[in-house]
Amino acid sequence: MASVIGVLALAVVALGLEIPGLLHRKRKWELVVFLVLLFTGTAIYIALVLDAPLPNLLQLVKINFS
Repeated sequence: MASVIGVLALAVVALGLEIPGLLHRKRKWELVVFLVLLFTGTAIYIALVLDAPLPNLLQLVKINFS
């Protein structure tokens, strides 16, 4: 549980460091991409730490291209 709190704390620090600069430079699209990637990565890491079953994306690729 401590690692989940640590990752959330790091995500908040990353948000605090990046968002003001992106808003100041009016980089809305980069802000959206940053938020999507940060939230996706944070969610995947938390799921891994909590031993949640995650799908194997390689099998999805095999199904699509077979």
